[in-house]
Amino acid sequence: MSIKKNLILRWMLGGMIPFLLIGSISYVAPGSDDLEAIVSKGDYILRSELQGKTIKYQGSVYFEFDRQQSGLKNTRVLKLHFLSSEITRGYSFGFLIPITGKEMVLQPEEFRVNEEKKNILGRDESVFGYADLFDKNSSLYFTESGMISIKTIAEDAVSGNLNVFLKDVDGKEMHLSGFFNALPLKTQRNF
Repeated sequence: MSIKKNLILRWMLGGMIPFLLIGSISYVAPGSDDLEAIVSKGDYILRSELQGKTIKYQGSVYFEFDRQQSGLKNTRVLKLHFLSSEITRGYSFGFLIPITGKEMVLQPEEFRVNEEKKNILGRDESVFGYADLFDKNSSLYFTESGMISIKTIAEDAVSGNLNVFLKDVDGKEMHLSGFFNALPLKTQRNF
């Protein structure tokens, strides 16, 4: 091989190696499966672990502010509605987040499930949630522990992530985690 052809071959291989390295490093780098970055407005991506199976859920998510009566307390809450993207797999998830404090204004922060007040009657002080998988072998799951972290709040969007454990009446536990970017729920109220 001539010296000129050898130099051209080395130059071409030398130029291709950085592209191959960059491509393979970005493919295997930690965080390349960052779900938060790919969740668009109005969508969610959640993963559940239930009885050794991991399932990915995605669909539309909406938020609304409302008031909940619990005993003598009238608490302002943020409701998150996670809907199925497929009619045939009609699962749904829902969460109530109490808004406390003097101003009762939602701020970016972490909201926890109070393990002592995790039932529906104690929801004025704790995140309350459910998972309805609409599966012939499953029942409703209710929050046991975990948290929902609100990252951003605006008139037209509420985004964040969740990491909660839910349990059904038979004691089966589900771990649910992921990201959401909720749009406001449009409702028409006739008075």
